[in-house]
Amino acid sequence: MKSTLIALIIVASLWMPGVVFSETTIKAENLKHDRLNDIYHLRGNVFIKKGDQIIRADSIDYFKKTETVKALGNVYYEDQNVVIHSERAEINTRERTGVLYNPELLFKDDNYRIRATKIERISETEYILYNVSATTCNPPVPAWCFSSKKAKLKIGDTLKASNVTFRIRDIPILYTPYLIAPVQTERKSGLLFPTIGVNSENGILWRQPLYLVISDNRDATFYLDLQGRKGVGEGLEYRYIERNIGGGNVWIYHIKDKQTGNHYYEFESGHMLSKPQGTTGFLKINLINKVDFYRQFSHKVQAWSSRFLASTGQIAYSTDDYQVYLDGRFWQDLRSNHQTGQIHQHIPEVGLYLYPHKFNSLYLSLKTALTSLYSEDLSRVYRLDLYPRLRHTMGDIIRLSQSIGVRETAYWITNTDQYPDTQSRTSFDYNLSLKTAFVKNYSILRHIIEPELFYTFIPQINKEIPVVDSVDVYNRVSQVNIRLSNYFYSNSTLVASFRLTQPYDFHEGDRPFQPLRLQLRLFKPLDLNTEFTYNSGSGHIDKANISLSMNVLGATLSVGQRYSSPYEILFYTGSISIPISKKIGLTGSAWYDAKGEGLKNYTAGLSYNSQCWGIKITYDKRPGDYSIFVLIQLKGLGELNLASFI
Repeated sequence: MKSTLIALIIVASLWMPGVVFSETTIKAENLKHDRLNDIYHLRGNVFIKKGDQIIRADSIDYFKKTETVKALGNVYYEDQNVVIHSERAEINTRERTGVLYNPELLFKDDNYRIRATKIERISETEYILYNVSATTCNPPVPAWCFSSKKAKLKIGDTLKASNVTFRIRDIPILYTPYLIAPVQTERKSGLLFPTIGVNSENGILWRQPLYLVISDNRDATFYLDLQGRKGVGEGLEYRYIERNIGGGNVWIYHIKDKQTGNHYYEFESGHMLSKPQGTTGFLKINLINKVDFYRQFSHKVQAWSSRFLASTGQIAYSTDDYQVYLDGRFWQDLRSNHQTGQIHQHIPEVGLYLYPHKFNSLYLSLKTALTSLYSEDLSRVYRLDLYPRLRHTMGDIIRLSQSIGVRETAYWITNTDQYPDTQSRTSFDYNLSLKTAFVKNYSILRHIIEPELFYTFIPQINKEIPVVDSVDVYNRVSQVNIRLSNYFYSNSTLVASFRLTQPYDFHEGDRPFQPLRLQLRLFKPLDLNTEFTYNSGSGHIDKANISLSMNVLGATLSVGQRYSSPYEILFYTGSISIPISKKIGLTGSAWYDAKGEGLKNYTAGLSYNSQCWGIKITYDKRPGDYSIFVLIQLKGLGELNLASFI
């Protein structure tokens, strides 16, 4: 209701000094001036125009001494924002007060329609409205409206209304004898609209938010949750923007499951400071105390189906020549046995990156990092990695690039007998690339072919070291990649691309050809993105990822597949949106795991949208439970979201 009530504030712009007679065009069938009382009388089809403002009436009297305007009979006002019809109007342009009798107001942008028997402006910021109704629906009978016997509006403060009724098709649905609502251009503390939902396992859900303005750059929202069969939860979200250090938010949630007696906690925090140079950083923390938190309380498939919960953060200082940074990465295992102790956490990593510096035709760069790899159950490692690289590029038609890097890595290892306490690795890599391009122009297409050859060599290293990330797998490579890329343009717009990549590994003996990789991207007439790898040794496809989106007879269809033979992954996704008519639509989506649980999630939705309101009903099914969501939208007023909220 807040947005609708704020619309009343625009009435103030109508009652400004000089609206009628300052630089104004006036037409009337009869115009008289009472010199004794200094009154102007306009009679018969009165027309007044000032800028984009138009006033019409049967008669208008202007009292110059008191600067009062009285308009009578078919009073009409219009500007670029609003249209007003009224039986009569009395306006004092000096005091900026006045009265509209039986007014009807239409605000053009959002179709706000306000009717009242009388609107009084008693000061610059205060109004009294009698028998007022507000809606965004077209007449004659609005689909919904709010009405009140009497309302007092103070701009920048509150609206106090009595006998408030919410009506649907002129039928009373909700009633309150008294209502106080914030009406201001700035934020204000107060209760927000509750969120309601239904879940087959947890029962009725009710979330009541309380919004609190702390300062111009800080606010918070407190939440009280009633989760049916589960119990009562409490949440706090704090948001801030600070000069020179960026902005972010903090979320804390707790609920005690009354069925099991378990306490569940969730903590999320995010912060971002972004600048071209100087100190920058980000922080993203996601933690829960029990791995089944999302399965118990969340109905978002992305949350309850995730394997890991990641927390990351970095603070860096950058110049034109280098960057120094400190970062950390923590993964929480969400499997049922909760094996977070079996993961090496990067806590922390300190690094330096020297950007490429030119020396004649050579470019020199350097990466170095000291990393603490901590694990409760596995080895604990300190690793120092030093990696300078030298690069050289030449040629125009045929581009030749070469680089050589020297890598020195030292390890200090504890909490294990598998590796020596100290270990070091010294090696190097050599990279070569050749690239050129051929262009052919057709009548409607431009075809670009880019053949490329890449070669990478790293000698074999006979050292036993803990393998945690890509730094540790730096070993024994002698591989050529031949790539052929095709790009198709129409009027400088990329419409399709096609790429083949064939690796050849010199260390693979009688089977040097590695899986052939095919990538195809099509933008028109449909959106297609595919990636395949074909293993010539086994004669099978190792990986096949496909996503397709298209419009058919107004319907939007999307399908996808992800397949990986080595990891035994095969699942399918699909979604469809069908406009049955201009007002009615159907939606649906599904996620099928062919190597696991089968149908993991599917939804079906029905929506109806009219001129001023809409409703969407969604059925969501996952293994073990289902939810029904309802979204009601009163356009121009806001949304009543009857859905699960975690």
